[in-house]
Amino acid sequence: MRAQTAIEFLMTYGWAILVIVVVGIALASLGFFSPGFWGGSKRITGFSDIGVKDFAYYSNKTLELILINRYTSDVNITNAWLIYGGKPYSLNSTDSGTCKYKKLVVGQEQTCYLIFNDTANGLPTSGSISATLTIEAKPLAGLRVPFNVSGTISGPVS
Repeated sequence: MRAQTAIEFLMTYGWAILVIVVVGIALASLGFFSPGFWGGSKRITGFSDIGVKDFAYYSNKTLELILINRYTSDVNITNAWLIYGGKPYSLNSTDSGTCKYKKLVVGQEQTCYLIFNDTANGLPTSGSISATLTIEAKPLAGLRVPFNVSGTISGPVS
């Protein structure tokens, strides 16, 4: 009698458990449980005093940033570097974009553009990018010693 009860239990609930496992595997293979499925395809990590709220990287190797000043005083953005594929890329010397020497007031959000020097054509022009961005800022009050803020950006190339 016990064996028959056990078999009936397995036949009844075994199929349900099997269906749940198959559905779970299907959802996992479609990326349902990955963070990118829920949070979009962009990732921004790090960036303490000068925060990056959002970004877009374009195929012409221009990086559009929405910066927010979380530092204790107003700052000027004085430089930036991008590390992609283990190689550093500095700002273009002839046209660095609109971020360099941009004043950010405390708590202010501001959109600006960075154009990087890429003579070796190592920066992507399609697909996606995952790079470390370092921003150098100089406080406009206090000691006025420049500081660096670094973080990682990942997302599609527009």
